[in-house]
Amino acid sequence: MIPLISVIMPVFNAEKFISTSIESVLQQSFLNFELIIINDGSTDHSEQLILRYKDKRIRYVKHSINRGLISTLNEGLRYSAGDFIARLDADDIAKPDRLFRQVQFLLRNPDHSICASSYDVINTNGRKKYRVFSPSLDIEIRTLLFFCNCICHSSVMIRKNALQDNVYRQAYQLCEDYDLWSRLIDQSKVAILSEPLIHYRLHNDNISMKNRLAMLSNVSRIHAYFLNHYGFSYTRDEFLIHHAFLSYNIVYLRRIGFQELEKWIIKLVHMFYFKECADIHIAKRFLIRRWLSVCLKGGEYSRLIANPLFKYNRWQYITIFGGKILDNLIKRKNVLDF
Repeated sequence: MIPLISVIMPVFNAEKFISTSIESVLQQSFLNFELIIINDGSTDHSEQLILRYKDKRIRYVKHSINRGLISTLNEGLRYSAGDFIARLDADDIAKPDRLFRQVQFLLRNPDHSICASSYDVINTNGRKKYRVFSPSLDIEIRTLLFFCNCICHSSVMIRKNALQDNVYRQAYQLCEDYDLWSRLIDQSKVAILSEPLIHYRLHNDNISMKNRLAMLSNVSRIHAYFLNHYGFSYTRDEFLIHHAFLSYNIVYLRRIGFQELEKWIIKLVHMFYFKECADIHIAKRFLIRRWLSVCLKGGEYSRLIANPLFKYNRWQYITIFGGKILDNLIKRKNVLDF
């Protein structure tokens, strides 16, 4: 039987968690899939653990040397036989109905090519830390992608025919998924299911935590791409403020002055008002939450209400501030804060 879904799982020294991840795929309620496991030159016991599984739906590929994640992901795309591509990292866990829920959505919504989901963040021991939720509609997600990568890579399912020549690019290491979404959303719609369908494992070996500076450098290029793509006008100094604000670079914001940030936010909001492809309400909600987060992280408490967003959106501002407090109490996070 030709698989309907190809699940791509790159592996590099994942002996601590690989068994749990593989079993979470093999135990899916939806059965017509293949699991492509690519061992990218692991030097631990990952291979021995993978070879224990004799399920015919597993396709195992081994690299003698480490080629890197982007090369491995593109290789997985070439090997895939399914009409739909699902991703799962070797330290994450798919919930039992994950594949069924996503393929059901995509089959019912042919105008959508990307389907992700909310997710639960767990620690190394598998204990839940918090839940991350996101707006689910296409226009909301498009607007959020202007500011941040709101799509969890490990939760994604994509129509294979939507990829075509769009593959992961080496020039965007550590944010290769964000770069891919920025190109794919021009071709089709995207949705994020509110139901959390994976457990995302947070630990000290996460790539983004070890290489944050390199990641932010590449993310800045995506920020510039979106500004240009939306036709926003900006100066070099405004771009530096924009990127510093989105990456929580509080030291830089203090140095140039929060007044300059306020001017840029006003300009940004005004430009969003004239973009039919964006949701101005989501944009303002993101900017308010990011302002609150920057002030709280930087100890700039006197600035919490000292900005134009508070002056013209007081009720929304107060509601969002209350929402942030509630999120902390019930252990959940909004993707707008990332």
